[in-house]
Amino acid sequence: MKSEVILLYAKPYEFVDEETKEKKSGISMSYYFNAELTPQYGANGDVGVRPAKCSVPISCIGKIKAAPALYLADFDMSVDAKGKPFLQLQDLDFVSELMLTPVQPDAGGGAKPAAAKA
Repeated sequence: MKSEVILLYAKPYEFVDEETKEKKSGISMSYYFNAELTPQYGANGDVGVRPAKCSVPISCIGKIKAAPALYLADFDMSVDAKGKPFLQLQDLDFVSELMLTPVQPDAGGGAKPAAAKA
């Protein structure tokens, strides 16, 4: 399954597992599923967008051009040890950098981009 995501943070890691002595490496990432950053309101009273966290193979490091930025992510469905399904980010492709701009209400009650500062 492909979906646009906003990559917020990415950090490569490498360590040796103390028990197995196996070398582990990858990229720890935080991202938003909500690529439009539209306001979110949950049934439990929560407000906003909670970042997802994952680890991807170190081979993806060359694809990470900027953060925060928009990416097209490829997800696979997996099942955890308790039998719960989850989406696992497998790969991503850079789409564009992002620039967040505040919005101000217009005269009709809608929103319009804030004026640029000189």
